[in-house]
Order: sequence, then structure tokens, then C-alpha cells
Amino acid sequence: MNALAEQGAALMGGKLRHVQPLGGGSLSALVRIVLEDGREAIVKTGPAPLAEARMLKALQDAGVPAPDVYAVNREALV
Repeated sequence: MNALAEQGAALMGGKLRHVQPLGGGSLSALVRIVLEDGREAIVKTGPAPLAEARMLKALQDAGVPAPDVYAVNREALV
């Protein structure tokens, strides 16, 4: 279907039902995924997904609205 979408589904421990490519990422590829169990997420690549995940958590810890991180590895952020 889409390698990034499949990777995101695997990171979330689910099976991919639907993928929708998204635009807007100048440094990243972005897709919206829907899993068989109904969970939905955005999956993106980037130069430093692990650092971005830490940054998003730090923003949340400081009370700043930021997306939840469901899963991350060296290649993708969900």
C-alpha cells in the first residue's frame, strides 16, 4: 500500500485499513492512517523523529498543546 503507512501501522501494533497521503511537509513525508481497529494517526518521516518526539513531550509537559506521540523509531513518528 504505502511503506510509511505500513511502518506506522506496525509501530502501533495494528493492521492498516486505509492510508491518505498528506501534503505540507517540506522536510517530511506525511500520511494519515486508519487501522483495522479504528485507531487513526498521522505518520511522518523527518531528519530526527526521536528528537521530535522528545520535543513534543517537553511541550506537553510544559502545558503547551502538542500532538500525542503514539510510537516512534529512527525513521518515523506516529
